[in-house]
Amino acid sequence: MAPRTTTLLILSGLCWGGAAHSTPVLGVKWKPSNNTETLNSGLAVGAFDGLLQPPLSPFAGWRWGPHQVTGSFAIVRFSSRTEQSHWVRGNARLSLGFQEDLAITESGVRIWAGGSLFQLIPLLRDKNDTYSDTESAFSEVQLSQQKAQLAGTGVQADLGVEVPIRSDTWIGFHHHLVNLFNFKSTEESEETNVFIQGETGIHVQVEF
Repeated sequence: MAPRTTTLLILSGLCWGGAAHSTPVLGVKWKPSNNTETLNSGLAVGAFDGLLQPPLSPFAGWRWGPHQVTGSFAIVRFSSRTEQSHWVRGNARLSLGFQEDLAITESGVRIWAGGSLFQLIPLLRDKNDTYSDTESAFSEVQLSQQKAQLAGTGVQADLGVEVPIRSDTWIGFHHHLVNLFNFKSTEESEETNVFIQGETGIHVQVEF
């Protein structure tokens, strides 16, 4: 997982640095709540559990000409600490996207297409000084399984249309087709799971 995370961060830095002299963009996206139980992790911090990607989520980026680069970061973390124990259940999501205008009408309506990459980074810990050797071994196995369940690399295809409501403010409709690749590796085998889900929503963005 570390190499994929490092690659995403490098790409983010390069793209964001290249757009440093363009117009900054801030916005929010809204989508209906996800009720697809078959994609829920059961751990509350999975990609499709709802907390990591709430109905309303912010994004930021830059725009130059017909091109736009945006990124987002989200984290969900639960923890408990005592003198003898410390446990953490969490997940972080890094996303980097690119879009390009396909057409602009005389009234200023923009039709665009794009794509994005995202990486899920599990944040898990279970330390307890009262654990026996057997309990510690069981905890390590359980954490390893949960990390494999929560981690993943995603690819997203995007289509959208935006209407100007002011010279610097746009409201739009978008549809995302999300492919999440989950890689599980054990001593005996390697397993790749692919989760596919469509997401439709609206967004508002301001260009400064």
